[in-house]
Amino acid sequence: IPSMPDVVMVSESGLSVQVPTNRLRQFVTSDGIKGRFRMIIDANKKIKSFERLA
Repeated sequence: IPSMPDVVMVSESGLSVQVPTNRLRQFVTSDGIKGRFRMIIDANKKIKSFERLA
């Protein structure tokens, strides 16, 4: 995803969340990106962890 620095995702509560594409690369398949994810942020709104939920 070299041409897009960020993508916008929608949280379960309806909030739009901007995520850097480098956090998503490991989840990209030939079908794109699918699933539910958990993102933990710190007090400065920096991503501490980002993982796919089972």
